[in-house]
Amino acid sequence: MILSATILRDGADLLKQLLGYSFAEDHNSDAEVQNSKPTVVLPVIMIGARGVGKSSVLTSMWTELEALFKKMREEDPDNFKAKLYPALEHVAEFEDKRNKLMGYAQQEGLKVTAKGLDPNSDLEQYKIKIDIDGDKKADIEFVFNDLPGGWWTGRGEEADFKDLKKVFENSIYSIVAIDSTGLMEHDGEHNDYVNGCRTIVQVLSNLSENRENNGRTCIFVLCRAEKYLHENRRKELIDKFEVAYGEILELFKADGGINYVCAVETVGCLECNAMTVNRDDERNKTVEIEFMRTRGEYMPVSCELPIMLILKDALVLAKGMKTGNNIPWLNVLFGRINGSKHFESFINKLDARIKQTALN
Repeated sequence: MILSATILRDGADLLKQLLGYSFAEDHNSDAEVQNSKPTVVLPVIMIGARGVGKSSVLTSMWTELEALFKKMREEDPDNFKAKLYPALEHVAEFEDKRNKLMGYAQQEGLKVTAKGLDPNSDLEQYKIKIDIDGDKKADIEFVFNDLPGGWWTGRGEEADFKDLKKVFENSIYSIVAIDSTGLMEHDGEHNDYVNGCRTIVQVLSNLSENRENNGRTCIFVLCRAEKYLHENRRKELIDKFEVAYGEILELFKADGGINYVCAVETVGCLECNAMTVNRDDERNKTVEIEFMRTRGEYMPVSCELPIMLILKDALVLAKGMKTGNNIPWLNVLFGRINGSKHFESFINKLDARIKQTALN
């Protein structure tokens, strides 16, 4: 389906936590979200090369979804009660990353290498809670596991494959972040250098062998797509994506999963101006991307789509399931839907918003 539109710094300690992860674990300790009702925990793995925009799209996702929920509550206060609660320990980190993106938006002639704006060197985890009933009790908690790009491409930070496999298997959903400039500039000649797609295909193939968690839903996010969307080149962008990532698409389809593809404006006011390649030979080169400022402020567009697609997918699955399903998180979510008068309205509004974004 194609659509438009405190971080835990100690990687070793975080890996230890993830390897012992249990879906039944209660993760809710925030003061503003008290838990007297079961919370559904949805772990999401972030996949992508270093610097393609995984952390940036997460930051803009939080920013846009927070604003969208506020707007929907104002428009329909009787039926839409949902609120967003980033875990207290992550609020400062989200705001710091958003301030950095706002700072980049003010720069003229911003230049970055293929390593990105602010790449992470350790496994970072972000938690976002969603209260659908408006009763300050978390219904769903997303746990985003943002892995260093070097873990996927073999360039830079290395991870033990067994550890990487555990994180992958413990995730219910996947988000693959892709730098649109790598696909589009120089006719995609340097896409593998920028996005590492061939290496990621191999890693994902190895991770998927003998995996029991079949039917994984994957969201492919084409980041930094401002230029191509504004130039009405969406179809060209999607076509290039489908050619470059055909193996990954087939891999998830073969596993019984569903693929969604969405193009987003990660910052909203920076468009790719040029890509410069300097090299001694094909294996030793650097790729530098220059961005030009088109507006004076940070204004992401459609970055809320990935989390909305995951939300809709989970809720529709739970709504249509039969009692006695052997998937624990779906059983809990099924019980929550049956016990709330606001879930139906929430699903309908999610669906309407997704369709509206797809048409724009």
